[in-house]
Amino acid sequence: MWRRIATKAYELWDTRGRQEGYALQDWLDAEEIVMDEIHEARE
Repeated sequence: MWRRIATKAYELWDTRGRQEGYALQDWLDAEEIVMDEIHEARE
């Protein structure tokens, strides 16, 4: 799961234009997205 979150965080960073200073926010957003995807897949 760590790798999946890291990949999503990278995608968010890249989509935002690779701006610095948002690493924590990207990680937290990625965690939420991945957890939602996992939850939806279990339904």
